[in-house]
Amino acid sequence: MKRFALGLVVGALAVLLGLGALLWAVSSPAEAPAAPARSATSGKELRAQRLDADALLSYAEVAAQMGPETTLAAAGPDRVEVRRRIEVLGRQVTVRAEGAVRAQDGLVVMEPEEVGLADAEGLPLPPAVTRLVTVRQPVTGLPDGLTLTRVTADANGIHAHLEGTDVPLPR
Repeated sequence: MKRFALGLVVGALAVLLGLGALLWAVSSPAEAPAAPARSATSGKELRAQRLDADALLSYAEVAAQMGPETTLAAAGPDRVEVRRRIEVLGRQVTVRAEGAVRAQDGLVVMEPEEVGLADAEGLPLPPAVTRLVTVRQPVTGLPDGLTLTRVTADANGIHAHLEGTDVPLPR
């Protein structure tokens, strides 16, 4: 997976950052900073003192970023199934992998706990095949100060939770 639905994340973040800052200011007036919301360095940049944001990434969007002939689906609470069509010894086969999805060091991670051929369950596969369906993807394009802290999965897709302090807000 070369990119993790970057366009979707950036677009969702732009909306969430603006709404998050507005909701924070409205719901926490006692905690609002006394200084204006402009950066002392630029005079033009708005910054959120603290920001929590959630983004939903559809399985179709994530699969499209992983490459052709790849599908993702829910496989239980916080579990994802990845199916990828690959060539093995001149034959096209579908590899199926399932595992828990989590955030680790700012990465979206899904290390398969179960890997097999979709058409021949139980057939052992070499470790190289497991690497083809392992997900260790950074979320790029985030504003400075905003970090991926939690990832969950359900029938709707992958939910990414981001947190940060002193986060610049897009205009």
